[in-house]
Amino acid sequence: MQLDLYLEISAQLCQLAHQLDRTYFDLKCLIPRAMIPENHNEVELKIAHIQAKIPGYITQRQLIFKKILSILGTHDHSFPAESRTLISQKMQRWHDNQQSYLDSLKNIPKTIIRRNSDPELTKQISDFCAQINAEDSASLQDLGITIGGLLFQYHLTYFTEQTERYIPGTLIKNRQFLYEIMSYQTKTDNQLAPDAIYKYFAWQHQRALPKKVTTISARDVLPEAAPTGLAADAIILTFHSNTEVFFILKGTEFHRDPNVTSLNPLKSWNRALVEAYRDWRYNVQAILLGEDTELSQIDVAKKFIALVKRQVPDDATFYGIGHSLGGHLVQALQLLYQPFNAGYTLNAAPVQLRQIYKLAPDLLPLKTWDRLLMTTLSGGMHPRDQALLTQTLGYDRYKITNEGFSQDFIQVFYNLHFNVYVGRFNLVQRPELRYPFIPAITNYLNTEEINFAAFTMAEFFRQTDEFDSNQSLRLQVIQFMRNWGKPPHLTPEKRTIFKRDYNRYLVACGVLKADVPNTPTHLPHIMTKHLSSGKIAIVRRLQPEICELLIYFHVIAGARFFFESV
Repeated sequence: MQLDLYLEISAQLCQLAHQLDRTYFDLKCLIPRAMIPENHNEVELKIAHIQAKIPGYITQRQLIFKKILSILGTHDHSFPAESRTLISQKMQRWHDNQQSYLDSLKNIPKTIIRRNSDPELTKQISDFCAQINAEDSASLQDLGITIGGLLFQYHLTYFTEQTERYIPGTLIKNRQFLYEIMSYQTKTDNQLAPDAIYKYFAWQHQRALPKKVTTISARDVLPEAAPTGLAADAIILTFHSNTEVFFILKGTEFHRDPNVTSLNPLKSWNRALVEAYRDWRYNVQAILLGEDTELSQIDVAKKFIALVKRQVPDDATFYGIGHSLGGHLVQALQLLYQPFNAGYTLNAAPVQLRQIYKLAPDLLPLKTWDRLLMTTLSGGMHPRDQALLTQTLGYDRYKITNEGFSQDFIQVFYNLHFNVYVGRFNLVQRPELRYPFIPAITNYLNTEEINFAAFTMAEFFRQTDEFDSNQSLRLQVIQFMRNWGKPPHLTPEKRTIFKRDYNRYLVACGVLKADVPNTPTHLPHIMTKHLSSGKIAIVRRLQPEICELLIYFHVIAGARFFFESV
C-alpha cells in the first residue's frame, strides 16, 4: 500500500487549489487600480509577475495527475475498487469541466453583458483569470479532499501516531478550518462517508483526530427548513475528553449542485436563483425592515439547534459559525437565546434591533431598548454611545467574533438605522486596492430615499412568487425591473431627485459609468425583449468588473484571503 504517497498527493492537490485561488484573488485586486491611468505601470508589473506563475501551476497539476494515474495503474490495494473508480471519475470530471469551460468562453459575447472593447489592462486581467478558472481549482480541491477522506475512512489507525493531543477550544480559533467547513458541501458519493471528510479537515488543519464525527443537516430533519431558505449543518466532533458541536449556518452563496456538472449548468443556476431569492427575502424583511414573518429562519434555526443538543452530552461545547446571512443568524440567535459558547462569522449581515424587539421585548429593560434605538439611528458602526453597545451587545457577554472586509457591500446595512453587530467586529482595511465601493450610503442618500429603496425591495418580494407555475422566477425579475422606477406615490419632482441621487451614489461606487458608453454592448435577449430603452441604457452603464468584485469580495472564496496574513 502507498498511503504516504496518497497523503502527499492529497496535500499537493489542496495546496495547488489554494495557490490558484490566491492568484485569482491577487488578479481581481488589480482591477480597480487598472482602471486608473496613473497606476498602469505598477499594474503591468504585477500582471507580469502573476502571469509567470501560471505555467508552473499547470505543470504541478500535470505531475500530480501523472502520479495518480501511475498508482491507479498498479495493483495497489490501499482502497477498494469502487473507491479507485471514484478517484478516476473525479479526474475525468475535472477534464470534462475544463473542456466545458473553454467551450463556454467562445460564446461569452452571445450570452452575457460584455463590452466589445475592454480597456487593455482589465482585458489582460480577465484573460489570466480565465486561464486560472480553466484549471478548475474547486474540482482539484474536491479530488484532494476525496483522497484524504478515503485515507481516513479505510486507514484511520495510520494517522494515530501522527496525531497531537487535542486541546479543547482550538479548532474554533483556526480560520482555515472554519473556512473549510463553511465552504464544504457534503457530496453524495456513496463510497465516501462525510465523517471521514471532517476527520480529515480536523487532522489537516490542527493535527487533531476525533474518535467520532456525526453530521446532521437541518433540511434532512426539519421539513420546514427549505421553504424558509435555511441551510444549516451540525458537525459533532467527539474527542477522547470532550465533544464540540459546530453549527454551520449558511449564507447566500451560488454553489453549484454537486449532482449537476458544469456541462449542464442551467438546472443548477435555476436552483441557486431560488435559494438566493429565499435568502434575500429574509434579508429584506428581517434585516432591512425589521419584520418577522411565518418564514423566519431564526425560528427554524432555533428548533434545529435544540434538536441537535438533545443528541449530545450535556457538557458539549457549542459553536455558531456563519457567513453573510448565516452570520446574521449566529448573532441574532446568540442575542436572543445564547445557544453557543462562542461563535465566528465572516462578512456577516447585521442584527436588526427592531426585529429582535418584536421577537423578545423582555430581553432588555424598556429604557435600555430606547437608548439602544436612539444610539443606533445611524447604524451600529457609528453609534452615538459606543460604551452602551459594548455593555449590552459586546464580546464579553456573547463571545462572537465577526470579521469582514471594510468595503464589503454588506457593510451598507451597518450604516442603516438600528442595524448592529453582536460581539466584536474585526474589519480589514485595504485602501491600497483603490476599490471604489462606498458603504457609507447616508453620505449620498437621505432617509426618505433609503426608505424608498427598502420599500421597493420589499415590494419585489410581494409581487413575485418562487412557486408561480405560470412564470419563471427569472422572468418575474425582468418584469419587476420593467415597472421599477414608476411608483404611483412619488411626484415627478421627487422621482427626478431620487434618480439623481441614486445615480450619484452608484457612479461614486464604480457600479455605473458616468455616461452611456459609445461602444456597443451585448445584452441577453430576455433583457432587450422586455426592458425599455431607458433601462437598457442603465444596464449598458454597468461596470461588470466592479459588479463582479462586489460579489467576489463578499463570498467566502474571495473574502477569506483578506485574512490570510492577519
